[in-house]
Amino acid sequence: MRKEYDFSKARKNPYASQLKKQITIRLDEDSIGYFKEISEQVGIPYHYLFNDPVYNTEIFEKEGWKVPNNLSSTLAYCKAAKAKGYVPMAWMGAVRGQAAQIFNSMLMNSTSDYATLEKNLLAINTGKDDLTTPWFTGIAENYKKMLDADCFPENPTGMTEAAGNNLFATGKSPILPTGSFSMGAVKALNPAMTGKMQLMGLIATDAKPNYVGIHNSTFILGVNNKATSSDQKIALSFLSYLMQGEIGEIYATGTTQHVNVLNVSYAKNVDLLNTSVWQSYKTLLAPRFLITDAAVSNLTNDALIAIVGGKPIDATLADFSKQIKQKLAG
Repeated sequence: MRKEYDFSKARKNPYASQLKKQITIRLDEDSIGYFKEISEQVGIPYHYLFNDPVYNTEIFEKEGWKVPNNLSSTLAYCKAAKAKGYVPMAWMGAVRGQAAQIFNSMLMNSTSDYATLEKNLLAINTGKDDLTTPWFTGIAENYKKMLDADCFPENPTGMTEAAGNNLFATGKSPILPTGSFSMGAVKALNPAMTGKMQLMGLIATDAKPNYVGIHNSTFILGVNNKATSSDQKIALSFLSYLMQGEIGEIYATGTTQHVNVLNVSYAKNVDLLNTSVWQSYKTLLAPRFLITDAAVSNLTNDALIAIVGGKPIDATLADFSKQIKQKLAG
């Protein structure tokens, strides 16, 4: 190699102009808008909950049942529990938000990977796809399988949250398909349930699952960037206070909610302690909230509720797809 080179007579690279061309990724406007919107919302998740069914460990032990770990064993459990006189799952079809908890579970293993799941939900959110796609129809068919296996209560779409919690608290239903956040309400109804609750994954496939459950953080802490500098300092001080281990422990014990805080002991709340093992499991952040349009989300969940109520799958999905299209157009 020479120490110096003479480029005075060099020719201009004929391909240099091509290197100046802009290289782009094919992202449509809806996708760009979606990610731009969520990038502007930042916060610290304080508590940590699991949107997974809670089951009565005492009943399962007494009946000799194994906790279902796939679709087939879930359907078999429902038939066995029904035969024993139980309401297999205290599903609250009259309350959209609680009825939709199992929608998260139905979604989590409905695709081969998360990227595909996200893409499918974004397509429904923007109207590119509707509810009649083979993928979503498959989810609806799993609801129908559970209905046919008697997983749901009599008059499932009329079951209120209070009635569902009561069925579980009194031992009439071995499974409450809501989440860890319901344990406090159950103990308020029946203190004897303390220490007799555990979480289970509702795995709606017989293949190897990508995830075993759902988690979420619905208490997000943040500081308003439009507040004055002094107010922001006060807010940050309060957040620092909440992030202390002893304060996080008080919150967790009092609310029966796990927290994203270091050095927290759940020893004072046996149900939190028993279910804290789920913090080490492979769970998915509640995917139903990827449908960010409230009207689309509500109609999507209402379609599934209607199917559990006995409406035919194809006609119901077509009807609600039409309603979603009209909402998005309006």
